[in-house]
Amino acid sequence: MMQNDTTASIQITGLSELIDATNQMISLFAADSAFWRGHARADWSLVPQVLRLRDGGEPPYYESALIGNFISRAPSRSHARTPNPDAYLEWLSLAQHYRLPTRLLDWSDSPLIAAYFAVTDRPDETKNPEDCDGCLWALRPGGLNQHFGHPDALVRMNDPAVTEMAEFAFADDKSCDAIILALDGKEIDRRMLAQMGRFTIHGYPVPIELLPRAAQWLQRYVIPKDAKAKIKNQLAALGVRRSNMFPDLENLAAELKNARFV
Repeated sequence: MMQNDTTASIQITGLSELIDATNQMISLFAADSAFWRGHARADWSLVPQVLRLRDGGEPPYYESALIGNFISRAPSRSHARTPNPDAYLEWLSLAQHYRLPTRLLDWSDSPLIAAYFAVTDRPDETKNPEDCDGCLWALRPGGLNQHFGHPDALVRMNDPAVTEMAEFAFADDKSCDAIILALDGKEIDRRMLAQMGRFTIHGYPVPIELLPRAAQWLQRYVIPKDAKAKIKNQLAALGVRRSNMFPDLENLAAELKNARFV
């Protein structure tokens, strides 16, 4: 169930309202930056894919098998050097950016990039982006970390709590604390650079928005479905488009195929 007190009064129907939301975030959080995340559906919770339990409480994926197979097969498919085998968090970060279900949740330093995903991602295989209201989430990462007993700042990748959660994804015989942390990550792939990527790492499946007093450091901005096409066009005019979010030849060619040239 969504907590109403995390939903902001501002609805984003264009980029002018996105600027208003950014200004509200600065005032509310008393900070000049935040983590941003876009959802194609406004009712989706802030839980990573690998922890979104099925009806009956069963996990949807065999986590260690997923990441283990990714590690064994990624080096022959990557154009860049892949992480060392024991660089667990780097592997999770890389896998997450290529849409493998992990215990990480993607965020961006840029509200424009988050808005791109909110208005272009499909809510599911049967729906178009414009079939559902979307939303943007704004998170003050230090507030989340402070909630779990850490300093009001980003947590370093080598923090023992982070290491424990990352290792847990690779081994069935390990355990980890029931915490969620916002990370000071490492860019190891062009997609992370292009998308100004950040992460939260999750040790248990409770949605971030359901944590006590979450509204002090978390806000949700609804994007009406009728506004998605307009926002997508506005973002494209500012250079926020697929070929820049996913900087490879396949996505460049797909964009050019549908472009109009004068």
